[in-house]
Amino acid sequence: MGSVSNKAVRNTHAKNYIQAVFADRLRAEGFVCPDEKLLYWYRIVNKELVHSVCFYSQWSNLPLTLGIAYSVHPLFEPPFHSGDVYISDPYGDHFYSMQIKEAGPKHHFASYSDEAFVFAPVENGRGLYTLEQMILPQLNPVETMEQCYRFHLAKARELNRGFSPTIIDEAIYLNDTASFSKCQLAVNRLMRIYQGYCEKFPTKKIYKDTLVQLKLQNRALSENAREELLLSLEQRKQQNIKWLNKKLGIVV
Repeated sequence: MGSVSNKAVRNTHAKNYIQAVFADRLRAEGFVCPDEKLLYWYRIVNKELVHSVCFYSQWSNLPLTLGIAYSVHPLFEPPFHSGDVYISDPYGDHFYSMQIKEAGPKHHFASYSDEAFVFAPVENGRGLYTLEQMILPQLNPVETMEQCYRFHLAKARELNRGFSPTIIDEAIYLNDTASFSKCQLAVNRLMRIYQGYCEKFPTKKIYKDTLVQLKLQNRALSENAREELLLSLEQRKQQNIKWLNKKLGIVV
């Protein structure tokens, strides 16, 4: 059908597919969706973590080819939210994405329906296998900050990624002194990178905010100013709790 400029059209097709295949299963697992688009689902765990499951397409063409991004992160990290299923570059360091697939080596796909013009596997629940067998078994065991931190470390090793600002925050929060030397190396590298971003894109608030956080991490690691960072994380947590409640209707 070609490129679809009207995002309402592609969002409607995505919504109809998600409603038919995934919505009941996600609700049964305790996830809530804050709006009628059904693209973003969140589950609060022990008032300190957020599990997220998000549907996206890197292409705007119909029929859509959907992927699922999933994450677990502390409440001091803001949850991702967008109003469009089409995202050319999905998410950040701690969203892990995969295309919807079926079990086994053979992948047979067909459009789900005229109202849900989405390529979907013809077997294994028309895509439900990806959620039930590949994503939920990773998210469900992660219930504490310590487990979240270990999950991120394992994923960083698996995907050959370095320490991110979130992993550094978690290491300092949990006082994992054994990792502080690696954290310091990562902070030094990231500060140079984000300083360059701030000089090149002086109006980008996200780069400025990240640099401020990196400087707090640097002081926590090099000047034994951990309490300053912990206060910042608690303030961010409370801001995110208010945002979840006010913007998404999710009560922590």
